[in-house]
Amino acid sequence: MGKLAFTTGGTSLQTWPETLRAGDRLHIAFLAPALGTPPRDEFEVTVYDHRRRRVATVVRGALRPAGGVVCIEWDGCDHQGSPLPPGHYQLRVTKRASTFLLERTIHLEG
Repeated sequence: MGKLAFTTGGTSLQTWPETLRAGDRLHIAFLAPALGTPPRDEFEVTVYDHRRRRVATVVRGALRPAGGVVCIEWDGCDHQGSPLPPGHYQLRVTKRASTFLLERTIHLEG
């Protein structure tokens, strides 16, 4: 998997592999905001298609950062559990009741 490193001035949202193929899982890691918040914060990680329609909710609810980093996985499937068609999608991370927002374009291959 390699070493996960977040750098000052860099992005606080990382995903791998760069291209998600059928049967793969997308690994998602992001820095949780350090604002004196409780140990479990409410996050929502969603996927949008090129028309800005929400096609999948990866997670919605309380997540506990480990060392300030939240790590989750996504299987490339939509709300019904069906694999999404190939294309570019927008991954969005938000934190409930805040302006916290992270986004990244992800690519799915068939």
